[in-house]
Amino acid sequence: MSDGISCKQFQELLDALLDQELGEDEAGVLAGHVGDCPGCADLQAAELHLRSLIKERLHQRLVSTPPHLRARILVSIHRQTLVRLDPPRPH
Repeated sequence: MSDGISCKQFQELLDALLDQELGEDEAGVLAGHVGDCPGCADLQAAELHLRSLIKERLHQRLVSTPPHLRARILVSIHRQTLVRLDPPRPH
């Protein structure tokens, strides 16, 4: 990645940044851009706020879910996470 990026490039990489999927160098370039660009800083803040609201709402729904269903959901999420973390093995 070059030293500077455009707003379009920042927008394309924002989800990866917030999901912590970028390397340190890439994340640093995006952080530098957001420090210099009020529009992208506002976009990042809005995305973080939206993610916070979604997490809060999901937590509220999960807390109000019957215990047996909540346990099944959590087991399913855990299994899916483990599958994603276990890379495919070559044959």
